[in-house]
Amino acid sequence: MQFRLCEPFEFWWPVRVTLPDPDQPGTVTSQTFEARFLMVGKDRLAELEAEGEAALLSEILRDWRGVTGTRGTEIPFGPEALEQCLPFAHFRVGVYRAYLTALNGQAAAKN
Repeated sequence: MQFRLCEPFEFWWPVRVTLPDPDQPGTVTSQTFEARFLMVGKDRLAELEAEGEAALLSEILRDWRGVTGTRGTEIPFGPEALEQCLPFAHFRVGVYRAYLTALNGQAAAKN
């Protein structure tokens, strides 16, 4: 496949969020969803990292699928939904880790 330069470049990538298991003390559980990311250049990435996690994730995370609420209904992506997730470290870490994995060209981790 030929290299094709296109801007903006967006792509889907699996995200694994690891958090404490509510039923098993001292253990963790993983939850997954797919995120649509915007690829940014290294200079822009450094700027966003300096601005903080919220600014970074607000720019690179463009959509998601597979995110559900407590009743199992799909939660559509949008600024309000993202704002609800940003206070939680396990969400921020999972999303950023998935993004860096994609940028480094590594295969997605098996769930």
